[in-house]
Amino acid sequence: MKLAVVTRDISVFRFVRSCFPEDCQFARIDQSAAMAPALSNNEFCGLLLDANLSQDAQSAFPDLTSRRVPLIVFRAPREPHFMSRSLEASADEIVLLPLDASELYLRTLHALKRFKCEACEHRDHEVAFANYRLDRRAETVTICGGSIDAPHSTVRLTSREFAILWALSVAPGNYLSRQQIASDLWASDEDIVGRTLEQHIYKVRKKMKMTGETGVRIRAIYGRGYQLDQISHSFAAD
Repeated sequence: MKLAVVTRDISVFRFVRSCFPEDCQFARIDQSAAMAPALSNNEFCGLLLDANLSQDAQSAFPDLTSRRVPLIVFRAPREPHFMSRSLEASADEIVLLPLDASELYLRTLHALKRFKCEACEHRDHEVAFANYRLDRRAETVTICGGSIDAPHSTVRLTSREFAILWALSVAPGNYLSRQQIASDLWASDEDIVGRTLEQHIYKVRKKMKMTGETGVRIRAIYGRGYQLDQISHSFAAD
């Protein structure tokens, strides 16, 4: 197992390394701008980001929303705003101050395991419904035209957006609770993820045109969760 640790503080890097077994390998990246290139070659299986790199979690790693490895933010302040911004930036785990060695190790293992399970959760890598086809491997969605002559278009979502759409698509007509989505995709509680989840649902609706005009909509079930519905064109027009 090889992990990338993004921190400018060499003492922090040494502490993180001491939290894991000796057979684990680590590489230190001293600036957030170098994270995306370092992860492009699939050299690492996880990324640990020192929250002290930036006061703004969103600006610290804006280009990693489509990454293929889990992201663990550590040394995070106990501030709801920072936690919310970290989740918006697609953090999978957040380890708060004061930093505990056991917690950092266990949360990292949990994130790694969850990523691995999500990759193996479904043997089928494609789901099709209405005029949409989801490709799990490429994390893309193809919107097919309504006729032979109509053009196809491909939409690429962020990893989190695709995960939400995939979860709704494998069980169309069945609602997913807000707490279930928050737990499965963010490993957090709905009261923390709430606003972030709503923003992700809004973006998926907008990118995929799932507000009814295509015969498909993501419906919010008040106080419960979200559901993917196929509706008639006449109903959609209304």
